[in-house]
Amino acid sequence: MEFELTADERRWREEVRAFLAEHLTAEVVAEKTEKHPQGRSPAVAEFWSRVKERGWHRLTWPKAYGGSELDPVRRMILLDEFEYWRAPSWDMTITSLAPVIIAHGTDDNREDWLPGIGEGSVRFALGYSEPNSGTDLASLRTSAVLDGDEWVINGEKIWNSGAHYQTHEWLAVRTGEGGPRGISIIIVPIDAPGVSVAPIWTWGDHRTNSTHFDNVRVPRRNLMGEVNKGWTYITAALENERGGLGSAGGVRRLLDDLVAELRRTRVDGVLLSEDPVVRTTVAEFAAELSALEIMNFDAALNGSNGSFEAVSATMSKVVSTELRSRIARFGLDVLGLRGQESGSTAPVDGWIEYEYRGAPLWQFVGGANEVMRDLIAQRGAGLPRPPRR
Repeated sequence: MEFELTADERRWREEVRAFLAEHLTAEVVAEKTEKHPQGRSPAVAEFWSRVKERGWHRLTWPKAYGGSELDPVRRMILLDEFEYWRAPSWDMTITSLAPVIIAHGTDDNREDWLPGIGEGSVRFALGYSEPNSGTDLASLRTSAVLDGDEWVINGEKIWNSGAHYQTHEWLAVRTGEGGPRGISIIIVPIDAPGVSVAPIWTWGDHRTNSTHFDNVRVPRRNLMGEVNKGWTYITAALENERGGLGSAGGVRRLLDDLVAELRRTRVDGVLLSEDPVVRTTVAEFAAELSALEIMNFDAALNGSNGSFEAVSATMSKVVSTELRSRIARFGLDVLGLRGQESGSTAPVDGWIEYEYRGAPLWQFVGGANEVMRDLIAQRGAGLPRPPRR
């Protein structure tokens, strides 16, 4: 099987590259290294306004909702180019959650939320994890009780990234029995009375949050889809998210930058790029990266409605995030203390150190890789579920 881009796909790639060359400034790229934790500086806002002018933020949406119904291969090209050139990350409101509203939402849901998402005035933070419900998300306890025409919400969410600058919570709540069958999704304005957001500072001054809900009231129509069907929507959103997390573009850029640094760094008078152990390791990384790119082609070619094939995308997510981690770790090891520096005077402007710190995050965002391996075994190979302990 050949995995070559068609002439139209190559033209699309060049269009994306030309756009990034014109609009992706050094100031915008710098935000990716956590210089501005909110990620909403005027420079980044200007960049996204240019993306929206092209209509690219709705490329995979159906035409009935203002989209272009972009095919999965072109979506893969777009994601790879944005990752390679270190453009700001796509807001999961657009890439993960809007498709769920389109596919599973009520007419009221689509009418209430899609226009604002398209304009950028509605942006969701994911309210999933709780202090005692992380990977075992089905045990969540934040409750929503219907009182007349309003939902009354009480509980706490943790690792609630973006809650300090997004506009709404995409909130997983308990509305029925225990386990996944009693979970619903309710959309909650973050500025609603009773919502309080407190910072949690992590490695590299990256901010996430703990968010409390104290008798928060929202309209009944803020329920996403049907009551007690939230697990279906969570699963669909995570599948959409994993499609982007498996991108090969960022991994290729990291390896390209590391190789460039090895070619100009000497240890005891010898270029690191001439060291046989270094060369063998880099060759192994390059081979794995090529395999990842083929896996992504497979996920795209077998996808539909702008989305990647789910099992293949999950495999790509595991391979991409773990390969990225190993390349960054190798870079730190081989460059020694210099590899641990950050900022513009560091090797590769500090990107190796930055990628190393970010590696654990990417391995559990969108579903922990350990859980993803179970999913691949069950849905890809037809193996039974592991016994519950």
